[in-house]
Amino acid sequence: MHRRSPTYPDGNFPPRMRAEMAAAYVGERFIEDFLERVKSGKYPEPYCIESQKRRFWLKSDLDLSIGLAVDSEGSELSMSEKWFEAEKRERESGIA
Repeated sequence: MHRRSPTYPDGNFPPRMRAEMAAAYVGERFIEDFLERVKSGKYPEPYCIESQKRRFWLKSDLDLSIGLAVDSEGSELSMSEKWFEAEKRERESGIA
């Protein structure tokens, strides 16, 4: 089976992304891995489905699924702080 690499934007990630870019945003190596994890519930279902090929995920939903929305006290964090917080939670829960 051919595995496709995700697509990275030229600038910032947009608020609404197709699977190719959503996979890159959450750090998946292949689009198919991202879609499998959507099916398993790790990542949210697409927010908007216009057709089988035009499905969109919201950046804010993806942030929640990977623990980058807010810290445990509800305070906003910088992107690097959010990443370290998410990594710490995964290590502590044994998910990594």
